Amino acid sequence: MKQPGLAAAASILAFGFVALAFAADSIDADSMEAVKVANAYVDAFNSHDPHAFAMLFTDNGDFVTGRGVISHGRQAIEQYFSKPFGTGGNLSGAHRTLTVKSAQTVSPGVVSVYAMSDQTGTKAADGTPNPPSSTFFVFVVARQGTHWGIAVFHESNLPKPN
Repeated sequence: MKQPGLAAAASILAFGFVALAFAADSIDADSMEAVKVANAYVDAFNSHDPHAFAMLFTDNGDFVTGRGVISHGRQAIEQYFSKPFGTGGNLSGAHRTLTVKSAQTVSPGVVSVYAMSDQTGTKAADGTPNPPSSTFFVFVVARQGTHWGIAVFHESNLPKPN
């Protein structure tokens, strides 16, 4: 197994990104941009700001929940998260982590990112706290002009530990 190079590790730390779990020589410039977007996704989620969250998506981006609910486009994504992120919403106290497992350029300007996330602080519909959970994320990040954004995001809830 290859070890991440010192320069790549330093640049990752300098930007405050989570540790990458893949070889530094597999990270091209587009992949690095996509990883930045994935990290910004978690930052926006943890800030509970539906507008900032939605702005990370491309104009016609898709957000797909672990239950298969699809929000298409920035406006729909912002609207979908407005109530849960709002005061007393089931995600108003939520916190996610992110561990990127891989980032691969599919074609110039299009990158797939696979990541794991742990989540705490969510509430059930009746307001009772949910137990911590783990989720697998798939991002398809695309460049539109000079802007990198999430074209497709899908989360898959992982089984609860016994």
